[in-house]
Amino acid sequence: MDSSSAHQITRVRNSTKSVEIKRSNLRSSAITPLRAANTTISKDLRGIAMEVDQAASDHAQSTSNSLFVLHSHHDDNNMLSSISDH
Repeated sequence: MDSSSAHQITRVRNSTKSVEIKRSNLRSSAITPLRAANTTISKDLRGIAMEVDQAASDHAQSTSNSLFVLHSHHDDNNMLSSISDH
């Protein structure tokens, strides 16, 4: 192998190392903001899930109260009709 070929091989190896280092640096610089975004999204999703749970609970309580009032009103009507029957 002549010195020109050896020089080209060395240059390719150095270029390859340089590309690997740049790729590694890019990967590292991309991961940090992604981790931060993932943390923010996770917190947002937990907040949304808590709001949905609270809304569902509020709705269930409201529905339960409405059914109780409706049932009570129905019982009152039945009582009134049975009183008027006598």
